[in-house]
Amino acid sequence: MNRLMRIVAASVSLPFALALVVLGVGRVSGERFSPDSFAQQEATWWALPVAGTRVSPVIAGRELRSPLVEHWIASGYLARRPAQADRWDVVVARHWSWRTGDGRARWFVRELQSEPAQRWIAWSHDHAELAVRAWPAVIGLVREQRYENAYLLMRQLGAATTPEDVERLVTSLVPRELRQ
Repeated sequence: MNRLMRIVAASVSLPFALALVVLGVGRVSGERFSPDSFAQQEATWWALPVAGTRVSPVIAGRELRSPLVEHWIASGYLARRPAQADRWDVVVARHWSWRTGDGRARWFVRELQSEPAQRWIAWSHDHAELAVRAWPAVIGLVREQRYENAYLLMRQLGAATTPEDVERLVTSLVPRELRQ
């Protein structure tokens, strides 16, 4: 009977101890990006320490869009999506006060930040004939979660001076099945 009591006590206390550890040190906060709505948001969740496996639903903040995304919508490059986004990719995650890693969308989202976004909006106005081909390609890459290619395409657009330059970039960075 004594052995049975120890087994029962261990089976009850182990999950309780694990829950305390997760609640105590498993809180993760970060920023995420949706390739569906092109929105960004702050989010918090709990994960198993060390393993990083999420064990709770995500507590999400308000969705915000970059001025560049709003420009794409206003210019007709991007359709306004419903508020509900189905897919979210981590931009950056922080465990307690230290940064635990960059997510897949990190490099692309850097181009959506205030200063780069304003630069891209100005580029769009100054190079409308290039933007017409470039932005649909970037948006298509992001929709397919090919953030690295979208970032590389954007970084190289600054050197493009003709529609042919943009077409060469699109051909080299956008897979054939995604080209419009």
